[in-house]
Formats: sequence, C-alpha cells, structure tokens
Amino acid sequence: MSDFVMPQKLVKRPADMRAFEVSQAARRLIHFIQSLNLAARCSTLSTETHPRSAVTIERLIAVLCVVECWAVDFPPKKQLSRFGNASFRDWHRRLTISSHDLCYDMLFLSLFGRYSTAAVTELAPYFLQGFGNASRVDYGTGHETMFVCFLLCLEAIGLLNKSDHRVIVTRVFSKYLSVVRMLQTKYWLEPAGSRGAWGLDDYCFLPFYWGSSQLVHHDAITPASIHDDRVVQENANEFLYLDSLLFIKTVKRGSISETSPLLFDISGVMSWEKVNRGLLKMYQVVECLGKFPIAQHFLFGTILRMDPASEGEHVSNRAPLA
Repeated sequence: MSDFVMPQKLVKRPADMRAFEVSQAARRLIHFIQSLNLAARCSTLSTETHPRSAVTIERLIAVLCVVECWAVDFPPKKQLSRFGNASFRDWHRRLTISSHDLCYDMLFLSLFGRYSTAAVTELAPYFLQGFGNASRVDYGTGHETMFVCFLLCLEAIGLLNKSDHRVIVTRVFSKYLSVVRMLQTKYWLEPAGSRGAWGLDDYCFLPFYWGSSQLVHHDAITPASIHDDRVVQENANEFLYLDSLLFIKTVKRGSISETSPLLFDISGVMSWEKVNRGLLKMYQVVECLGKFPIAQHFLFGTILRMDPASEGEHVSNRAPLA
C-alpha cells in the first residue's frame, strides 16, 4: 500500500511564506533545479546523450507531442480581446480530462503497473498545473515551476535518475518550452504574475538560468553577445538563453533595452558564471519562489512537503514508492 496523496495548496496567506521558504519542498526543489543547472553546464541542445531512463524520457517527449497536437482541434475563437483567447479553455479541458490517463500510461510502462494508480493521484496535478490556468487563461513562472516539480516527482519514484539531468534540460524541458510557447502565441495567454518590462520575461525564467549555464566557458559568446542578431539567430537552436531571447524578439517590437530592460542590464555582466549565480538568487527571491502570488499555488504532497527541512538535510530526490 503506497502513501501517495492528492497534493494540495498550503500557502494560504503571506504569513505562510516563511514556512514555505524553509520547507522540505522548497529546499528539495531548489536542490533539483541546481542539479539540472550543473548538468546543463557547457552543453548544447544537440549534445549526444544516452539517458539511463531512456524509456521515461521518450514517453515524456511523446506525451508533450500529443498535447501539442491537440491545439489543431481548438483554433482561436474570434473575439474582441486580443489576449486570453477562450479556445485555450477547450484545449485545457481536454488536458484536464486526459492528464490522469497520460500519466498512468507513462508510469504503467515504466513501473509495469506497480503503484502506478496511486502515484498518478499525486503526480498528475503537477503535470496539469504545468500548462497554465484555464479560468484566467494565463501562464507564468509558477506553471513552469509546477512542470519541474512533476519531473522531480518522477525522479523521486525512480522513473528518472540524476544521470538523466542533462537530457532533462536539453530534450524534455526544451520540448516543454516549445509547447507552452505555442500555447502563448496561439491563444495569447495572459502573463501570470508578470512584472512587465521590469521582469526577466513575461512567461518563463528557467530557460535563462539553465541557458546561462550552457554558455559558461564559451569561447565566443558572452553576455554582451545578445546584441548581435547574427550570433543570436545562428546559436538559438543550441542554447536556451539565446533561444528565449530570439523568442522575445519575435513576439515583441522594439529593442531589448525597451522591451526587456533587465535582460539588457544583464548583458553588461562580465561572465556567464556571474549571470548564472545572479539568476538563481533572482528565481528564489524576486521572480518566483519568493512571491506570494506564485507560492500560493504551490502543491504539497508526500514527495514535496510543507514541513521544515531538517538541519543539513541533503534532500535526496529519490523517495521510496511505498
């Protein structure tokens, strides 16, 4: 008999933020994100990898391809408002109905049915929350974080491994990013929790963090290289940071100094290593985990818990199935 539960929201008010900041969940998540960051260092999106958990990796990518294709069935509706197209709710409704089955198939194939039904109860909500909010027709860094929590949970029950971390960034997350970008542009999703031009990006954060890690020690591309359109275009297919920058330039008019002043300021930093360190602090405090409007939607279960992390806890990402 497993101990999996339906995860729930426990950050109810700003006063709960301190408990969240020192929780096992927050510490475990940051440890996981940092581990992925280290694995992505000096890599490219086309780097040849042979993941230990190849079956799970391929299933993840296949599932992302499936939900991406659903958008064909839900063309944008004609409406007065440009943002928040109502057809997104139809797409998301199908995702809601299908999320348990998608997760069950993935877990069943990998675990041969063992604990899969119980595990889906806890894991599927993280997967579902990773694709925006149907009521508000929005998407933001909180949803991005929930998808990463889903990946963390897969590792916790043994379906992913630390040796998979590089391919999680270069293949799984990059595919996820292409799916949510499609949703953002097709349905003009509202940016959830965005700080507008004064934030890092309207919708995402982690592509910049992990993308800056990819560029550490790069011989030719520096933080200032973002101002060279040729460098950005020729290397966007290899580096998440440049890929995200190119996406911004595609969907927004104006110079980076006008549309993304924070990214413009970061371009003045001397090294990618310093950029990388600064982005982690920003993610923890300013842009995501330190913000109540985002933290209030965080889900807690048996894998990611609200109770305080023990002193010196290593937060191993492997947890027993039962």
